Amino acid sequence: MLAAQRSIEEKVDLLLAAGADARSRDKCGQTALMMSALNKSASTVRLLINGGSELEATDHDGDTALIFGVHGGCKEVVECLLHNGSKVDHKNEEEETALQIAEK
Repeated sequence: MLAAQRSIEEKVDLLLAAGADARSRDKCGQTALMMSALNKSASTVRLLINGGSELEATDHDGDTALIFGVHGGCKEVVECLLHNGSKVDHKNEEEETALQIAEK
């Protein structure tokens, strides 16, 4: 999780190769994919998706990796998530979609 937070691609790759669970969550329900999306690391996002991260996982606020990516403001991350099948119509606990958040 820490490697993803800091967008340390080599460490994430090594951990995934060693069998780390790409679907694990922290106490807020956030995944490594969400953290990487927020931290604008498209390469780490790709690694985690290929490693089995769940695109539609939600944290305790109902936010997905796509919503985290929008908050991070990185076009490449958002495009990567969309290209891999992230749902654009998902609404979080605030009843907002990623597009509505992006428009703010």
